[in-house]
Amino acid sequence: MSAAAIAGFFARIHGREGEDLQEAFANEAIETGGHWWPTRDPLNGQALFEIHLHGVTAIGLSLDDAIRSWRRKARARLEDPNAA
Repeated sequence: MSAAAIAGFFARIHGREGEDLQEAFANEAIETGGHWWPTRDPLNGQALFEIHLHGVTAIGLSLDDAIRSWRRKARARLEDPNAA
């Protein structure tokens, strides 16, 4: 996805936190064809959360961890479009 899509989403979530931020991520995934889901490891039952949004993928042990990871990776992508 384009840097403009990522920058636009950052502008829309500026100042949001907690459940409001989580809802914004969920809505963005639904509206743009991204993915937002918890997965469970069949061996140990540990839940992981995955976010695939605007070409940036992030995983975390909690929803908040996944959001923090996505934001960090998305910022890196804005700074360097070749960033993973």
